[in-house]
Parts: sequence; structure tokens; C-alpha cells
Amino acid sequence: MIATGLRPATDAVRGLTSAEAETRHLAGEGNDYRSPTSRTYLEIVKHNSYPFINGPLLLVSAALISFGAFTEALMTGVPVFGNIAIGVIQGSRAKRQLDRVALLSQAPATVVRDGLERQVAPASVVLGDIVVANRGDEIQLDGRIVGQATASLDESALTGESHAIDKATGDTVQSGSAVLSGVARYEVEAVGADTFANQILSQAKGHRDVRTPLQSDIARAFVAVAILILLSAAVVVVTLPALAADATHETVFAAAVLVTLVPQGLALMLTVTYAAAALRISRLGALAQRQSAIEAISRIDTFCSDKTGTLTTQRISFGTAEPIGSVDPVEVGAILAAVAASTTAPNHTTHAIGAAYPGAAHPIADEVPFDSSLRWSAIRFAAGDVDHPAASATYVLGAPAVLASSVSDGADDLRARAVAFAATGQRVLLLARAEPDATLSADGAATLPDRLDPLALLTFDEELRPEAQATIDGLRERGIDVKIVSGDDPVTVQAIGRRLGLGLENDAVSGLELADLDDEALADVAVRTTIFGRVDPHLKARLVTVLKKRGRSVAMTGDGVNDILPVRTADVGVAMQSGSPATRGVADLVLVRDDFSILPEAIRDGQRIVAAMAATLTVLLARTFYVLLIIVGASMLQLPFPFTPRQNSILAFVTVGVPILVLALWVRPGPSRSGILAQTLRISIPLSIGVAAVGLPVYVTALLNGASVEMARTMLTSIACFLGIGALVLVPIAADERGRIRMPAWLRTTVLVAALVIAYLVVLSTGPGRSFFQLAPLPWEIVASLIAIAAAWTGAVIGIHRTRIVQRGIDVLIDGWRSIRPLPEAATGLANR
Repeated sequence: MIATGLRPATDAVRGLTSAEAETRHLAGEGNDYRSPTSRTYLEIVKHNSYPFINGPLLLVSAALISFGAFTEALMTGVPVFGNIAIGVIQGSRAKRQLDRVALLSQAPATVVRDGLERQVAPASVVLGDIVVANRGDEIQLDGRIVGQATASLDESALTGESHAIDKATGDTVQSGSAVLSGVARYEVEAVGADTFANQILSQAKGHRDVRTPLQSDIARAFVAVAILILLSAAVVVVTLPALAADATHETVFAAAVLVTLVPQGLALMLTVTYAAAALRISRLGALAQRQSAIEAISRIDTFCSDKTGTLTTQRISFGTAEPIGSVDPVEVGAILAAVAASTTAPNHTTHAIGAAYPGAAHPIADEVPFDSSLRWSAIRFAAGDVDHPAASATYVLGAPAVLASSVSDGADDLRARAVAFAATGQRVLLLARAEPDATLSADGAATLPDRLDPLALLTFDEELRPEAQATIDGLRERGIDVKIVSGDDPVTVQAIGRRLGLGLENDAVSGLELADLDDEALADVAVRTTIFGRVDPHLKARLVTVLKKRGRSVAMTGDGVNDILPVRTADVGVAMQSGSPATRGVADLVLVRDDFSILPEAIRDGQRIVAAMAATLTVLLARTFYVLLIIVGASMLQLPFPFTPRQNSILAFVTVGVPILVLALWVRPGPSRSGILAQTLRISIPLSIGVAAVGLPVYVTALLNGASVEMARTMLTSIACFLGIGALVLVPIAADERGRIRMPAWLRTTVLVAALVIAYLVVLSTGPGRSFFQLAPLPWEIVASLIAIAAAWTGAVIGIHRTRIVQRGIDVLIDGWRSIRPLPEAATGLANR
């Protein structure tokens, strides 16, 4: 609902009464609107029920039933309904989790009721309410600034403009923006579905699929395989009528084999994998706010961390106040008490000062709230108690390195004393007095007074998080370059870095030295430096950007409003739950317990997931390619169709079905520096050619030597199974170092290969197994010969793979693949479903 303008404005100081708020809520003027955070259950069912491949699979199943092949029909059609069921179950679980996360992550709104500020649920806000948004808060509803409050807002999420927008009395504010400095006190003019943010969400229908690089690779693989299958089907259709007495029957069986080669389970598998990863990471204590974060975190090689609130806790305690010159310590204490109690934009620093120097608030005439880009704040008190040092005076509080330029006398000594305090790891601020009528702003921009009289250096102690050391060590063990990027003094940041084992003696730079560098020079510094101090939000974002341009995959952690830009710019943005709501809103991962020690394990989980998908793609594409090559080769030689649907199912079971389940648990995690599809094609293409080069001659030789079609097909199925199992030796498997019986990687591979070979031999040697999968009995000497051929082939594959001769040739093909433009959305969208 939107305010009509007929109702009188709400008193900016007293706000609404509780009775007025209740009346308006009952009248339908409340914020009772829940934006769609996920798909509806009906959309989930429709999304999983109508993928492109389901239609052909069900048509082939119907054709098989018409020929009385009920078992083949079940083996073709049942997986369709299984995929639908799994997709709906996983989608429903994901929906429930998203809805819970959306509900739990809602920040309360601070409203003025009966003259008092109180926190209420966003749904309890009504039209005309006076809402107070402090620094770091999000603007939750549309409205207009009232009273004397002023604030700088980040509206980049709405307009794309990265600079701060100053707001004063009468200016409009829109939901979706964030308060960078000051306090935004506004009267609500739109609630529910009529707010700007909810209108945008409504246009997006509450659900948007953002394709990740892995999803794009899978979509391309799907379309490429589908095209290859269509071409192969054309060859089969042309040659089958001349070969079979019952061409129609053979054609249906051929279609049943070809259609099942389409990797229809890839998109489902990716969805299930992402859902499982999100659940696992949530149990660790992190919420993934975008799907691609699970994948992106696996590629991280550079980790940039803020200091305050990330490496240290949010708890800041006041240390000491060191008067400068002959300044009276009692006067310093009175000034600090007045500043802390009177500011309209309190923060952790002023809270720490107020705890050490409690006092009463004094009327103020002007104020410049603290801003990370300024690194100082100022307050001018109105005339009051003439005996109080705050009366008619102007005070500035900020970083010594910034304020020293305006100190007329003793600036060098001041800097030296500040550096000495900072070297102990303490935060240091300078309290200075300006002229009573000093200019604090010009043309709407804050202006640092020219002549400052330094009064005292203030120190603050920060508590290092207990898990910080283990986290940094865990990240570095994984080969990740760790950097600290902070707005604090470089000496202080370096002291914290030394406690964590980061940085060399002179490995720290100030943002004041970097601001004027071009991107190329800044990138050189960013790559070789570990500790950064006095870095404002825009420079933080620039550092992340230039690192990305140098090929780095960057994660950025932060908690404050000054971290919004860099967190949003990074490949993976990480925010603390206790941080500002605006920072949490742009982050990819939110650490719900403020425990960032889970990050190394979360990165490892992401790497394991991507490695598992790479292994899945490798064995699946290899099997698809070599079956197609054998089918096309047999058709061109005018031989009977080489596989029956049941033989194809046992081949898929032992070379793809069981291996991908095992590999998902055993695969060796590691950083992924290039596209998954490129990695898999380097292995699957030569493997498929190698299997076809052995399997097709075995089939031809059997037929030429008078073997029946059933026996020849059985020999082909057997050698294809043995070769496909042998190919698993190229998939990297991790050693088991945690179990009671430790297994090196080679032993795990041997166990997997041996178990699959034995499983197939059991099927081949038993009557029920042969009957069900339409296999003919084979003499033991033929089986032994096939195993010996497969063993020799596997040894040759290992040797060739180690020399990387074939991979160099495949790289040329990969470069050509990468040059292909993205396929149309309509085409790849089918695969993505």
C-alpha cells in the first residue's frame, strides 16, 4: 500500500502511538507481505516434470511396450519418474531451507512509537511509522527523510552508482539501499508489495536461475551429446533396414539404446549436488545465499580479510587517553563523555568511549558522522553550560595520519607517538579541537578543518578471535594467498598480522600511498603485498578488481558497511552474521555463528563437489562417446546393432552408475583453475577412442569367426565393461587417512576396479544374470582373454597419460571449443532443466 498524502504527516519526534499503529495495521496498512524467496511447490513439480528429454524417453518406453518388451520399457521409463521424484524432493527441501533462512535473516526495524525507539518485526511496520536506520542498516521500506537527520546512502543496488548519496530532510529513500554514514530517520510512505524492492522481486517472479560456469559446461555437453546422438541415429536409420528382417523391431531397440545415452541426469545430479553441499555447509555454520557460491568457493586462491570484526571480535574496549602537551586529563575525559553521549551516529568506538567516560548528552549545532572514506568525524556543540568544555566548541576524532596534516605544530612527533602505540596492535585515534566556527562542509561534502589543536591520543584494544590463527593456517595449507585489507592504521594491522604469522617486516602499505596508482601499478602491489592499512571502501573494491584481472579468484570477508563494495565485487563475498544487514545482503556466504574457522573446510567441501562433478562428467562422457563410436562403426560396416537395451544398462551400471557414487565420496579435492568441461574432455575423448578402437574389432572378429549375434554382443559388452572399468584408474582418488585401516589412493582404486570386475563376472557366470541382461554364456578362455586385453590396454593408458602426449593434442581441440559462442538460451535452457 502507498500513502495517499491525505493523512497529516507523523510527528518526527514522537512517531505514532501504539494505538494508531494497531488501527492502521487492522486497516490493511501494514507491511504484511512476504516476498517470494523461492519457487512454489507447483513450480518445483513442473520444473522437474517437463525436461526436454523426458518426452522421447517415455515415447520409446511406449514403443517397447507395443513390442512386448516390458522389461526394457521399465528400464527406460522408470528412471524418468525416479529423476522427477528425486528432483521434487530435493527442490522441496531447498525451498524449505531458503524460506527458513529468509525468515531468520530478517533484520528487525527500529520504529518510533509513543516517543520511544523500539525494535519490531518488519511485518509490524505500518504506513506513517517513523523508522530509524543507523549506519550499516538497510532501508527496509520506502519513505521520506524527516526531522534534522542526515545520512549518506549506498544506492548502488538500485541505480548501479557506486558513490554515496547524501540525504537530508524531505529527500526520498527507497528500500534496498543501505546507510553508509549518519542516521536516516524517515516516514514510511509505502509498505508491502508497493515498496520498490518488492516490486523488483515481483517482476523477477521471486526466482531467478543464475547459470554458473559448471552449469554452462553441462548445458554445452548436453547439447553437443544430443547432436552427436541425432547424427548417430541418422546413420543407424539408414543402415538398419538393409540388415534386419524385422527392421522396425531393431529400430525401436536401437532408439532405446541411443535415447538413454543422452545425459539427462546431469542437471539433476548438479541440483542434488548443490543442495547437498548447501546442507553440509549450513551444518558447518554458513548459509549460501546464491547457488554458484558452492562452486565458486572451490576456485579460491586469494583470501582477503578485513581486520575489525573479522579477524578480531566486535568487542572493542577503551585503552588509554594520552594527553598531548599540557592538556588537562580531566578536560579530555569531559570532552570524550560529551562526544560519546551526544553523537547522533553512534558506533562501536563511541560505545567504548562512553563505557569508559559516561556522561550526559549536550545539544549539538552540526555534525559530520564517521565515514570510512573520510576516516574522521566531527561534532560542533551548541551554546550550553559555559563552564563545560563542550560548550560552543568543535571537536574532531579520527586517524592520526589523516588529522596530522591539519595540525600546525608537532605533527611529526604526533605521528611517531601514534605509530608507537599502533605497533603494539592497538587502534589509535586522535582527539583534536577545531576553531568554534570552523567549516565542516562545503558544497555538500565534508571538509576537514584547517587548524587543529591536538588534545589526546586514544588507544583501543581489540580481541583477536580464538579461531583466527587456525583459520589462517588452514587456508595457507591449501595454497591460498591470505591478505589483510583494513581501514585501520597499517602499523596496527601489521601487528595483528604478525600475531597470525602473516607478512614480512616491511610487508605493509598504506592506502594513502595507493590511491593515485593506476590499475596496473596497483595490481603489482596487490599481488606482492600481504598487509594493507588505511584502505577506504572504494580502494578495497579496486584491490579486489585488479587481483581478479590478474587471474586471481578472490574471496573477501567483512562485517561493516565499509565492506559492502569489496564483498560484492569479490568472486565469493563472505559476511559475519553479527555484521551490518547491508553487508549480509550482498554476501554469497553468511557465517551464522561468526565463526570463520569453517572456511577452510567449506572450501575443501566446494573443491570436493567440483572434483566429484568432474569425475562424473569424465566417466559419463567417455562411456557415451565410445558407445556412439561403436554404434556408428558397426552401422557403417553394416553389422547388426551392437547392443540391446539390457546390455547397455549393465554397461552403464558398472562403468558409470556405481563408479560415480563411489567417486563422489573418494574423489580427491583440489582447486579448479579451468573449466570442468575442458578438464574432462582431455580425458574422456582419448579414452572413448581407445575403448572403441579395441571394442569394435572384438565385435567384428567375433562375427567374422562365425559367432552368433548374441555371443558377439556379449563379447562386446564384456570387453566394453572391462575397458570402462579400467579407465577409472585415471580419476584422481584421495587416500583414506582417517579410517581405522588407512588406504592409499592406489589401493582404493584397485579395490574399486576389482569389485566392479567381480560384480560383472558374477552376472556373466550366473544363469539369472545372463538371462536378465540378455548375455550369452562365454567360455572361460574367452573371458580370460578379454580381461587380459583390458589389463594390457589399461597399462598402456596409464603410460600414455603420464607422458601427456595425447593431452597436448586435446588442448588444441579445447581451445577451439572455448572459442564457440554461448549457445542460445532457448537451447541450453533445455539442458539446464
